[in-house]
Amino acid sequence: MKFKKIFFSIFFLSFLNSQVVYELDPINVSATRIPLTKSESGKSITIFDKDEIKKLPINSIDELFRFLTGVNVNARNDFGVQVDVGIRGSTFSQVLFLIDNISLNDPLTGHFNANIPLPISEIESIEIIRGPASASYGSNAVGGIIHIKTKSYILSENIDSGKMVSSINYGKNNLKTIDIGFSKSFKKLFFSVGTRLSNSDGEVIVNPNYGIGTSTDSLYNTDFEIMTNTLSFAYFFNKKIKYYLRIGNDKRDFNAKYFYTTSTYDESYEEISSSWLQSGLKIYLGNNIFEFNVGNKILNDKFIFNPLFSINNHKTNKNSYLVSYYVPFSRKLKFAFGGQYIYKKINSSDRGNHWNDSKGLFGIIHLNLFNNIYQSLSLRLENDSYVDEIIPLFQHNIAYKIKNLVLRSSIGTAFRSPDFTERYISSQIDSLSPGRNLGNPNLKSEKSISYDIGVDLKMKNELNLSNTIFFRKSSDLIDYTWTNSNLIENNKNLYLNEDYFYAQNIFYSNVFGLEFEIEKKIKVNNKNLIDLKLSHTQLQTSSTQNQLSKYLSNHPEKIFSINSNFNGKNFQISFLSNYIDRKKETFETINAEIPKSYFLNNLKINYFINDKVSIYCKINNLTNTKYQDILGSSLPKRWPSIGITYLN
Repeated sequence: MKFKKIFFSIFFLSFLNSQVVYELDPINVSATRIPLTKSESGKSITIFDKDEIKKLPINSIDELFRFLTGVNVNARNDFGVQVDVGIRGSTFSQVLFLIDNISLNDPLTGHFNANIPLPISEIESIEIIRGPASASYGSNAVGGIIHIKTKSYILSENIDSGKMVSSINYGKNNLKTIDIGFSKSFKKLFFSVGTRLSNSDGEVIVNPNYGIGTSTDSLYNTDFEIMTNTLSFAYFFNKKIKYYLRIGNDKRDFNAKYFYTTSTYDESYEEISSSWLQSGLKIYLGNNIFEFNVGNKILNDKFIFNPLFSINNHKTNKNSYLVSYYVPFSRKLKFAFGGQYIYKKINSSDRGNHWNDSKGLFGIIHLNLFNNIYQSLSLRLENDSYVDEIIPLFQHNIAYKIKNLVLRSSIGTAFRSPDFTERYISSQIDSLSPGRNLGNPNLKSEKSISYDIGVDLKMKNELNLSNTIFFRKSSDLIDYTWTNSNLIENNKNLYLNEDYFYAQNIFYSNVFGLEFEIEKKIKVNNKNLIDLKLSHTQLQTSSTQNQLSKYLSNHPEKIFSINSNFNGKNFQISFLSNYIDRKKETFETINAEIPKSYFLNNLKINYFINDKVSIYCKINNLTNTKYQDILGSSLPKRWPSIGITYLN
């Protein structure tokens, strides 16, 4: 009831203040596969361009997500090592990550979905689209979409220019980060290359396992090393045909102690290497657009739980194919249709050798039959070879635009297919000790339906307001439940009459939430500008179960964020602050605690020596907060660093 009162109060105030002269954001967004502006989409969307990203006091793209409205982040380490990202109270597996229109989500586990294999210098823009989008994009788009677009992909015409962007950073605990990008045009060819290296000795932490007697090491380090390289081309055959190609590799080694378990035997270390290739062909046929996208991702994961135990090796291969055709019949009627095919394969010492594929057909229509009313209807039929059923999906978005005011609403269904870990983990271990996780090959897809209603207001005094309430009802949600081996029929490697964490479709849950955002630009004088953004997210999850799942309820109940930028003549100050209120968790055996509430603050001060060179100082966790998002996985304390950026 509180949510409704707040929403309708702001809704009413929006009408009182709707005297306006500023047009809402005209940039096309990815809410559906039809090019639409943000105000026409009927969705809650945040867009960051490359210049905004550079200002922020972050060390990697995944750190940005923590400070966004409606986004919940559970990190295992900072600096791009590994995070779980949810949107509107979703789990980390219920968010679809896209790079240049191709799915990044990993078939092995959702924990790898936010491993962004791009240097920051290669990124042109990032779109965060809240709410379901499975009818347009398929599996995983339950809570929302994060679409990262690179320079080569977003380029609409060839530009005869060359540019180099480089940043070098050094900080506490021997942190070294190098991010270099170079792009150049040669007549019809646009070329871009980027590389990023980030490594650190990490913090030194007392090892609880030593005191228990399960480890001989009294201390451990949260060390990491991440290396990403990418090369891309955009070739313009003529004004109507463009071809795009990107290749790259990403390697990350890190201490993974307590990343996935709270076991007193956990001395984990993980090595992940991946390579990917994606390409796209876009053909303009008059006003119509034909687009064909292909992607391939190969991942190798080496996981050492404890040096005394056997090593787990996993290799996955994912091929994605997407074809779409866009037909704008008129300004008031637009149509798009197409198909998608994804093939996934795994070879694993722990999970076995398996494959599956999914096929989807979609159609989208956008209508502007009445003045200022925009509607999009998306329909999709999806089939996953493991589930062996055809899943119908729909999405309806509507927006009513009056000058500076947009009223929007949407309703949509979504689904998520289980990954290889949920289906097969521990299935190939000869004799599985009690208490371990065990996969279930007979899992069904998760299904949900979501509703939202919101308002966006842009006022003439540079004040922007946005407010949304939403509700999601889900069924067949997947979780690991404490199950006796006598009730498990698909595995013969279990001890008799012992208990295991067994993956099952058991949960029905409801998520109700509120998102509120206010942004104000303050012009101090001709040379100084303050950009201030405040946001609040509130989430409430209920379930038919007596006790909520760890994954399904592992999100904050309240998030309050401040994003402020002060732009001076030759300097810039950026400050990000986050207050998080969530369920407290403790596990005294390993001295682990997720606090009930905590503040996080990041600061960046940038000084511009000239148009090409700037120096900066960054401080992560300015207030030296002691906290964990994942039980047992301690996150960094105050971490200062200095750096230099060169633009040419």
